[in-house]
Amino acid sequence: MEFLEDGKIVYATYSKGICFSDFITNEYCIFEKGNYVIDIAKGNKNIIWFATENNGLIKYENNNFYFLTAFHGLSSNKISTVFCDQQGLVWVGTTQNGLNVLWGDRISYLKKGQGLSSNTINCFFEDKEYRIWIGTENGIDIISFFGTYHINRNNGLISNKIR
Repeated sequence: MEFLEDGKIVYATYSKGICFSDFITNEYCIFEKGNYVIDIAKGNKNIIWFATENNGLIKYENNNFYFLTAFHGLSSNKISTVFCDQQGLVWVGTTQNGLNVLWGDRISYLKKGQGLSSNTINCFFEDKEYRIWIGTENGIDIISFFGTYHINRNNGLISNKIR
């Protein structure tokens, strides 16, 4: 759930798509394409990103919806999580194809063997030093300007499956 600058609330449902509600006027609308929305994140310039189970990303900007899929350069249409960092990058986790990073019109990706401990990405967190913590099926990967660091059961976690 995210709050928009105009006072509306946008929220995603698993089976009914994307909803916008204005509780002052009791109005709402539903955008039903990409019904199975897994995650939602608010980015710069009031852009809202929606991760879908099988239809890639949905970008909501200036009252319009845009789809971003494997056809457009994502590593997969099966998105598990989306996160917008303080620098304006959009981090996109997939269920089996690693992560994608969007900046402007560019998309880059990382997979297991390229710095990630797993291709299944479950969640993101950014700390005050701008490091991105990535919860995976094989522990936590931390990406910083200095490289990637891995934490798992071998060095302190009680489980490798991080949500």
